Amino acid sequence: MKRILSLFCAILMLVSFAVSCGTSEPADTTVATTTAAVGGDTTAATTPAETEPPKAFDSVPTQQLGGEFHIRYAMADNCFEDFHAETLNGDVKNDLIYQRNSMVEEKLGVDLQISWNEYPEINNECKMQMQSGAHDFDLFGGHRTSLALSYQGFQYDLAKIPTLNLNGEWWDCDYVEAVTVNDSVYTVIGDAAISTLLFVSSMTFNKNMMDEANIAYPYDLVREGKWTLDALKTMTADFGSDLNGDGRYVRENDLFALIGWGTESSYSLFYSCDFAFVNRNTSGDPVLEFDTDKLVSILEKNLDLWIRDNVYLHTGTADAKEHELTYTMFAENRALFSDIVLSKIGTFYSAMENDFGIVPPPKYDEEQDGYAAYLGYTIPVLFISANAPDPERTGTVMEALCTASYDNVTPQMYEIVTKLKNARDEDSSEMIEIIIRNKFIDTAHFYDLLGYGSMARTIMTTQNHNIASLVKTYERVAAKEWEKIMSGFEKLG
Repeated sequence: MKRILSLFCAILMLVSFAVSCGTSEPADTTVATTTAAVGGDTTAATTPAETEPPKAFDSVPTQQLGGEFHIRYAMADNCFEDFHAETLNGDVKNDLIYQRNSMVEEKLGVDLQISWNEYPEINNECKMQMQSGAHDFDLFGGHRTSLALSYQGFQYDLAKIPTLNLNGEWWDCDYVEAVTVNDSVYTVIGDAAISTLLFVSSMTFNKNMMDEANIAYPYDLVREGKWTLDALKTMTADFGSDLNGDGRYVRENDLFALIGWGTESSYSLFYSCDFAFVNRNTSGDPVLEFDTDKLVSILEKNLDLWIRDNVYLHTGTADAKEHELTYTMFAENRALFSDIVLSKIGTFYSAMENDFGIVPPPKYDEEQDGYAAYLGYTIPVLFISANAPDPERTGTVMEALCTASYDNVTPQMYEIVTKLKNARDEDSSEMIEIIIRNKFIDTAHFYDLLGYGSMARTIMTTQNHNIASLVKTYERVAAKEWEKIMSGFEKLG
């Protein structure tokens, strides 16, 4: 399910509470104005009141819950900064998180306590809390591996908590739909955790290079639904240069049309085609069923796009130095496009001299219903232990954190992404809104289903065109693993 939101980010944020997975019509508010006339007469006139739209945060009642609220969070990629901000320090994201936390603490009368650990330990701590009957942590922020805790019985069904509005736009409704089994939801993502908005695939393009090559920026293609893999390939077909004339394209020396990092980009332009291995049957149940012909076509298009002389896709070692060298190509004006997650744009491109723009990854074709931005599986997912003593209290704090972020943090995504203050590119801001509200989740990828979960990366790394045969190889083992997962959920009742 892809929700097509307004393309005007500024307007969207002003009506943020009204735009949700379940919207309602705002009340028609008017006030009576009495005007004194000559002779002492008065006439009543009804004029529209000048009122601001309601805020999402206003939907959470002010109350005194009292006590500490402990959040245990994954530390990988500094994800704990989704909640940890000790004081104002001038950093855009830090200050927004600090102010958000203060709003929640004041409204609910709670003391937020944030600590973190490696994500495997987060899972173990949840298990130990359940098995020992302890209650050290109210809320966990884990990892895609935390999804296994749901069918193992260690997580509480969030769909049962009346203080959580999982239909709200501030929660990711596509994710909720993807992980729902038997009407139960055990993990969620949403605006409360800014990293789930940042670890999303996007594309950047060098505006100066496009101007010099007389290439139109792709913003209008995006708006018209014509930003496709074919459009990207056409735009990059004749771009690039062997600058040192040695007869080959080398990352350190030459000019490229498109660059990407294999562990992310291999999935980015695959999942942007709106393809999932796990889909819903007519009864609404998640099943391991997909169109093999469509899968082959998508992967062939990806191979044709990435495996070209003037394109660089890093598929080697994943160390930090290689990572930096790949994106340095774009920062040094030696690449027209880069495929990159939003969180890394500020890290690698904030000091870049040339102007750059941001757009979502392209669609498979113009018939595809909306854009689909790959959500990296390192994102933290929120959950609570199955033995939570007061799920409604926890749900209230979760809802407050998420709505406060939706109102006050998410509208500043351009500054957070680029790390640039007061330099808003309205076109790219609009594109960022499209990206973060059209995240794509394939359950097979999040469960790391054997073979299927990492197939796109395998194909790009090996450049194997015998895709149908590979699907057949994985078919039986993947089906067996999926059956085990579904059996676990069935035992929960």
